[in-house]
Amino acid sequence: MQLLHTEPHYFYIYPKHFFLILLNFAFERNELEVMRFLVSLLLYTQSKILKHALIAIAIVLL
Repeated sequence: MQLLHTEPHYFYIYPKHFFLILLNFAFERNELEVMRFLVSLLLYTQSKILKHALIAIAIVLL
């Protein structure tokens, strides 16, 4: 989570890594933490495609 607050530009440079991080969260943590992570990504990203993809993943996780 610290990465989200210290280096938001990371999400502009390596978009493919979001999904790897998200999968790691989904397998190792509970759904609430995954949802918090998704919300943090949605707040930081400027990409409309990525926002739609994250929303779709959130719906699947629910």
